[in-house]
Amino acid sequence: MNVLLVKTWRLNIGNEVIENGARALIQKALPESSIYEFGAYQYHVGYSRFRYSISYVLRSKLGLENHTPEEWHATFKNPVELLDGKFIDVAILPGCILDRYSLPRLYPILTQLKKKKIPIILLGVGGNDYSPYTVKYVKTLLSKIKPLAVVTRDEVAYNEYSDIEGVKYAVNEIDCGFFISDWYQPPPSSNKFVLLIFDKMVSKARELSDSFPEDLEVIHLTHRPFNYVYYTIHADTFARPFIEFSRKILARRGLLGSDLSIFKRRPIFMSDTIKDYLFLLSNALEIHSDRVHAVVAASSYGTDSYFYFNTPRALLFENAGVYFADNKAIVDYSLLSKKKKSMVRVLQDIVSDLGY
Repeated sequence: MNVLLVKTWRLNIGNEVIENGARALIQKALPESSIYEFGAYQYHVGYSRFRYSISYVLRSKLGLENHTPEEWHATFKNPVELLDGKFIDVAILPGCILDRYSLPRLYPILTQLKKKKIPIILLGVGGNDYSPYTVKYVKTLLSKIKPLAVVTRDEVAYNEYSDIEGVKYAVNEIDCGFFISDWYQPPPSSNKFVLLIFDKMVSKARELSDSFPEDLEVIHLTHRPFNYVYYTIHADTFARPFIEFSRKILARRGLLGSDLSIFKRRPIFMSDTIKDYLFLLSNALEIHSDRVHAVVAASSYGTDSYFYFNTPRALLFENAGVYFADNKAIVDYSLLSKKKKSMVRVLQDIVSDLGY
């Protein structure tokens, strides 16, 4: 069986946790399958070009109606168009994609998959928010795509999207990131250290860094390592003010959302390789973070973790048997193990209905 795993874009480490966890899940459920990967980064770039254009932003600020042209993605070559549709048996898309941010960026790929009559499974999916406007938007797109299955990662997503016409399977399971320890087992460390992973609550990182014993190493991480190289580019005296101004605008809009103050902390860590992060996450005494999937990965490896950020994305913890007491993640590992086995069976059952 040939499976196409459609990935989003590598802007933060959390996406890598989800998508490599999904790969491990697929391998568990379908051990004889061959897994191929396509990414959607070019559509993230293309959609952002329109969504963050001056005219679009001004119309939004003025309360005027805004429409993103349907041809916004015409510039880019869709890899699915080049694909032999008879070769791929099923396409799987995991993660936080059921919202107005990710789904339109993935829509060109979804429409081509539908055109080639490749069954689509949305696996361990949820959204960044569940406002009425977002839910209506997501339902509209899903009703056009009609995926074979929508396997959600939280109860709210299930309640909102389990009744899409044309969807044969709607099941409420867990986030694929909890399978990350099945994808990679890092080597052990002989050192004792704590990780602080804060990209949003910078003041919390500073507060916590002073609360540990002096002889315990505290390492500061970022889950958004890919933007920092742009801060290192030096410009001449004339250009520098304009570049610095642009960086501030981009950072405020989340496009270059990296915290420069991390360079003032000691020591810091960043990498473009997820396995480096997993080495630290699996060996730390404990982690403290405002990143959902830092805690997901830590829970998968059995590392104590503390979570400090309020976001609808954190709804995914409840399904996995994770709750919080004074910010500490309390993990019911027996329940988590059962949930993972259940999700493997769900994927097997859906695929078996295709005749595999």
